[in-house]
Amino acid sequence: MQEAVKFQIQYLGGDVREGDVILSNHPSAGGSHLPDLTVITPVFYPEQEKPVFFVANRGHHAEIGGISPGSMPPFSKYLWQEGMCVKSFKLVQNGVFQEEGLVRLLESPGTQPGSSGSRNIRDNISDLRAQVAANQKVPACQGVGLC
Repeated sequence: MQEAVKFQIQYLGGDVREGDVILSNHPSAGGSHLPDLTVITPVFYPEQEKPVFFVANRGHHAEIGGISPGSMPPFSKYLWQEGMCVKSFKLVQNGVFQEEGLVRLLESPGTQPGSSGSRNIRDNISDLRAQVAANQKVPACQGVGLC
């Protein structure tokens, strides 16, 4: 997972703010396979412009679109056939969950011939909200001296 974090640091440069959370699953961005969605949260100290560290988690999603249910067809020839591919997306921007943009991403495999968007978008959204919440545990305890 460290490769996913390093990719985002390089890819986004200084465009990471407090209140942002990044989503990625693309293999060239440190992802393992497409159904494993990585959620990365920068952690800031007061009066510091740059993050002091990042918290990340990777959750396996049962369905992210593609040419067959389950998003892992053994006969795929192209990455898009396996489902949603995301190099970098601000899942939360300035503290606001970007549900509309996320739904577009989850539906995007359906724009390809013979492919479908996620067949269970509601579960994807709920699971990603849980991943975002999980990343808040460390920053929250850090702020009150529990970590």
